[in-house]
Amino acid sequence: MTHCHRLALLALALGAAGVAPAAAIQPAVAAVAGTAASAPETVETRARTRDAAEAVTQCEAAVGDAIREMRGKQVQAPQFEDDARTARATGDQLDVKGTGRYRRAAGTAPVAFRYSCAFNEATGVASGVLFHEMDKSSEPALPVWQADISKISPESCETAAASALQSSNPRASSIVFDGTTRKLEPAAEGGTALAGSGRLVRAPGMQPSAFRYRCEFDTAGKVVSARAN
Repeated sequence: MTHCHRLALLALALGAAGVAPAAAIQPAVAAVAGTAASAPETVETRARTRDAAEAVTQCEAAVGDAIREMRGKQVQAPQFEDDARTARATGDQLDVKGTGRYRRAAGTAPVAFRYSCAFNEATGVASGVLFHEMDKSSEPALPVWQADISKISPESCETAAASALQSSNPRASSIVFDGTTRKLEPAAEGGTALAGSGRLVRAPGMQPSAFRYRCEFDTAGKVVSARAN
């Protein structure tokens, strides 16, 4: 029997005995090794997922506290969107960013905002909260005030102011109004005010002293109040 015939018979005998060739054994060994290597990675991935969820929860709570501290306790609890994301910063720190909305008071329009904060995995504490309001709605326009000069009489205002001065200073004399200081201003309920200054002598022999006055006119041009001091 030749050497080649002996090898062929040996291969048949091993196959009959149930012994797998080396080529068939290697894939099984590789598969087992691969399973053992992936187990620690799965545990680590789960741990990171838990840390990320905890980071989002703690940061959202910290953002809510910051908004109430800055905007007042009447602010309703903020509503957070499902877009929060985390990113590894340095060491045990996770950066969290997201968006949400809050209402300054019941019945008011919601204010959109975005936020960011840092979460420390070792201590479980969120800090460094930053939030930026994204509400683009403009403030209501202020009413435009326009004085109807045709209905305003500086003389009637100054007469009423002089009466007020003489009531508080019975011995006053030489009351002089400085026309260059006259100034129109908006008054209550759509009216107009006239303000200015002047000088008077409070009593004979005293030096002149300065005073300021202000009158308010209603929409019809009537003086409704006058004061001087």
